[in-house]
Amino acid sequence: MTEPDTDLLSINQVADVLGVSASRVRQLAADRQLPVPVDLGARVGAWYWTDIAAIKLRRQGQPTSPVAGLLPSATEPLPRIRDRVLEVDLGPRRGRKPMHLRVWQGDAAEGRRTVAVLGTLADGVDVADALHECLRAAASDVDLPDTSITWFLYKPYEQHRIHYQQVHHVIIGDESVDRDDSHERRRWRRTPPGTSQDPALRRWRRKATLGEIERLVNADVEAYPGPAYRPAVIEEWQRRRRTLDVPHDTVDFGRLMRAINYLHWTRQDLNEASRLDDLDAAIWLLADDAQVRLDQAKGHSFNDGTHPPQLPDARLAHWPDAWAARLVPPRPDDAELEILRQYPTEFVIPQDPADHGDRRDLLARLRTWIEDVDAFSDRHDPALTEALTVAADLIAFYLGVFDPSFRANDHPDSVPRTLRVHGTHDRAYLDSVSWQDAPPANTRAFRVLDRQLGSTPREGLRYGYDTRGALVIHDPGDPGTPRSEWYLTEWPLRPPSSGIPAGTDIVADGPVDGDRAAYITGPGIGITPLPLDPGHRVDQWSFGYSGGGPSALAHAIEFAIMRADGIGDDVRPSRAWRTWLSSQVSYGLDEPPGRHREMTELRLPVDQIRQRYKLEQSHHR
Repeated sequence: MTEPDTDLLSINQVADVLGVSASRVRQLAADRQLPVPVDLGARVGAWYWTDIAAIKLRRQGQPTSPVAGLLPSATEPLPRIRDRVLEVDLGPRRGRKPMHLRVWQGDAAEGRRTVAVLGTLADGVDVADALHECLRAAASDVDLPDTSITWFLYKPYEQHRIHYQQVHHVIIGDESVDRDDSHERRRWRRTPPGTSQDPALRRWRRKATLGEIERLVNADVEAYPGPAYRPAVIEEWQRRRRTLDVPHDTVDFGRLMRAINYLHWTRQDLNEASRLDDLDAAIWLLADDAQVRLDQAKGHSFNDGTHPPQLPDARLAHWPDAWAARLVPPRPDDAELEILRQYPTEFVIPQDPADHGDRRDLLARLRTWIEDVDAFSDRHDPALTEALTVAADLIAFYLGVFDPSFRANDHPDSVPRTLRVHGTHDRAYLDSVSWQDAPPANTRAFRVLDRQLGSTPREGLRYGYDTRGALVIHDPGDPGTPRSEWYLTEWPLRPPSSGIPAGTDIVADGPVDGDRAAYITGPGIGITPLPLDPGHRVDQWSFGYSGGGPSALAHAIEFAIMRADGIGDDVRPSRAWRTWLSSQVSYGLDEPPGRHREMTELRLPVDQIRQRYKLEQSHHR
């Protein structure tokens, strides 16, 4: 689908860009030295800015890749010389990802014509986001200069169950760009004379259609629905040369059936009789949900991806006629239908949370089973882990639907977290650890944290347990190398089980740059990490300024106090209390200061937080 392009120039704007009169623009258009204008109706035409900018360069003797709008239609079909999936090198950090390359090459009116289409695969590199690397890889593959190729980008995709066919025409030139304030459009600007810097290779693009490509190559250009645009489908189409049926599972039926099949097979060899009932319950739940989703898929109209979307105010400039694939809904085979028929009754989860005891117990046993066979166990079974996880996640989802408090509290107890050692509070925490003579290699916690270390050398590391009983790995670092000391631990996602005692403080210190640790310290608790909010685990903490880090730390303090004091999610703290808490973390004051105030330590009494909360809540009521 091609939507109206607003980056268009009127005849007067074209004349201004080219430095000629409007009558000269009409003459250039009549002589086919300009592309055919876009028809806007009422005898009004307009030109794409990218085409006119490239034409301006060419009139000045600057090279660009061919402008598709200036090329005549091919009189004979151009041979397709490439139709392959190409691995694009995106650098050491992003690795290599696939791209679909289609190239046509043959004789045309202007001489040798080469047309290349770079396709964004469903699980491949986004060509538009890595255009430089993709252009370079394609030009190298066909062994031609990139300015001799007519370039197009192709990206089919699905959004909100609506299928689009996105095509762009790309023009390459050795110029840099600037902003033309008079027309609020990009303009071309040469590199200033006398500079030693070579002009950078620039790319401009505009919306196009597969029909425009077909005009240039005089052949059908097959389209793909977005979810079907994959290397295996491309390879299959190249062998068969007919439209393929590609399953498109919009209801996740296939994942449920894979879990059912594996659990059904596991049941035959299960040697643990105590888990047989749990296995049957998991299969029953999955089978019931799979049948519901299958009925749901049958009851809704299915879009196979080959039909144009019906949207208000959408203009279809061209919709493909040739299709390499079409999408089809999931179709269970006879064996799968037979398994589903063995579970004709509904797996009931009561709507009243008071009746969830049995289902919660089942969920707990399934999660214990998962820990016994996952990647951190002694008997890892990836397929069984996946199947049990599908069942456990499904139970947890339905329990959360009927019980919001369960949903809010259904998360792991901890998450691995690595932090630099900076201040006295970091040192106090490490001093509280009971260090061991050897790493606890046969424990689950060790395997979890050891995987987090990745390729980090293990020499010189210390292992121990903090006052919570959580494993801590410490690297003392090199005394002569700043910021080389760090520790890794199971950072809590819940407040201490005994609560946060009165008389304790929330503390943090050290440099304010980077992720900072914060602790709860005081009588009755010693020193223990301030829990992360499970909903904000990726946020870094800091203090002493107004920004994202202090805001994340203030949110974590709010979460810890409310959870520790049993304040439910349905009770929202007042805006004034949150503002006060944020000011304490950012400035160490009740409100923002008039000028910058340096903070080297955060120390916030928990009693003061609670007192201020009660005060603001009473004012709020």
